[in-house]
Amino acid sequence: EVEAEQILTRTFVDAFHRKPEPDAGLLDRTLLLELQKRFSLTPQPAAVLDPELRLIKTAGHRTDMEEALRLLPASERLVFLLKDVEGYSAAAIAGLLLMTEGEVQQTILSARIRMRNALAAAYKASQRGPAEQQTCLASNQGAATMVQATEA
Repeated sequence: EVEAEQILTRTFVDAFHRKPEPDAGLLDRTLLLELQKRFSLTPQPAAVLDPELRLIKTAGHRTDMEEALRLLPASERLVFLLKDVEGYSAAAIAGLLLMTEGEVQQTILSARIRMRNALAAAYKASQRGPAEQQTCLASNQGAATMVQATEA
C-alpha cells in the first residue's frame, strides 16, 4: 500500500509539473511512465489453465485475491487492473501500453487464468489441515520464486 501511495503521489506531482491542469490522458501517460520505472512491463509467456483445478464457486478471501495479484507478472497485473478493476477498454489499454488489442486480450486472458489457478490453490489449501497448509504454502512460494526467476 505504501508503494502504491508513492507511485500515485509521484504521478500527480509529475503531471502537475508538466501542466497546471492535467487531463486524464496526461495522468494516464504519467502513471505509465512511473510504473515503467518501477516494474518490468514486458509481456510474459501466457498462462495455461491447470486441469487439476476446478472452478470454485465460493468467494475468495481478500488476502487470497491480493496474493494472487501479487504473484502475477507485472505486465499482466497492470493490464488486469486497468481492464478488470479500473474498467479501461482494450483499445485504451493498447494505446497506453503500445500493444495491439489482441495482445491486450491475450494478456488479460493469461492474467485471469493465473488468478483462477492461484485462487483455486488457495481454496484447496484452506480445505486442508494446518500442517498440510504450511506444506502447500511453501510449495506455492517456491513455484512463485521459480516463475519469477524464469521471468528475470
